[in-house]
Amino acid sequence: MKKKELYSARFSRSNRTFFFDIKETVSGIVYLQISESKLVDDQFEHQRLSVFAESLDNFTDELAKAKYALRKISEQRHSEKKRKTQKR
Repeated sequence: MKKKELYSARFSRSNRTFFFDIKETVSGIVYLQISESKLVDDQFEHQRLSVFAESLDNFTDELAKAKYALRKISEQRHSEKKRKTQKR
């Protein structure tokens, strides 16, 4: 089954590249494919996640919640490290 690519974007960070592709199947189903490619031991490893249109709102809502939680946890840990360093 051949897939048609409708949109593509990417960004790289360190040894990882992320791809955001909107694709359409032969039967006309449109979905978002998020891919990660990273270099490990001179070879590229690929991971892919597909999110279909009917799930996209729920997916992005939960992703936003996870993003908020990650930032909050990171800030807390950074503050804890800073306090420990100042006590020394």
